[in-house]
Amino acid sequence: MLTRHKNFTKFADVQKKISNLNKDVLLFFGSEQCPPCKVLSQLLDKFETNKDLVVFELKRPDFEDMEICKEKYNLTHFPTLIKVDKNMNKMKMVMGYKGEEQFEEFVDDNFEDEDEGFVDGEFNE
Repeated sequence: MLTRHKNFTKFADVQKKISNLNKDVLLFFGSEQCPPCKVLSQLLDKFETNKDLVVFELKRPDFEDMEICKEKYNLTHFPTLIKVDKNMNKMKMVMGYKGEEQFEEFVDDNFEDEDEGFVDGEFNE
């Protein structure tokens, strides 16, 4: 299942929300004027997955702390997708949009199925 968060303007608020989620998430850095970013946003509008995927869309001009993120994650291109853990540590990064198939592959390779780790309602370690 895909869950999207779009209305964050401050990095500290994003950090707090991700820490509370206590799982790996996908950060989508972009700009409202970036054509590939628009295409990726449109893909997310219709994207369906059995993965436990939480996406934070952090785009200029609404997201005010892009400079902090540029420095922290060494952002050089939009769009950039970064899988981070609950402590905001970068785990995997992809720069640019290379199509729906590449995005699906990234999600499949980097995120767990919604019910993975649970058997009959109990956590299976």
